[in-house]
Amino acid sequence: MWTFVSAGSSGGDPLLRSLNNNKGRQTWEFNEKAGTPELRAEVERLRADFTANKDKQHHSADELLRLQS
Repeated sequence: MWTFVSAGSSGGDPLLRSLNNNKGRQTWEFNEKAGTPELRAEVERLRADFTANKDKQHHSADELLRLQS
């Protein structure tokens, strides 16, 4: 699962630095062990469906995006 991280809560990560103390800096981090086993299985199924149909469907049909929002 993807987790939203604000640079202010990065704990002094050396890769997140700026002159204005990272105000407004945000990143996404992927944690493959987050969520329940059922949710991870559903995510893997949706990823496979997206990969199989990515040339045939519109981006707005991305069910994985809708599941995680």
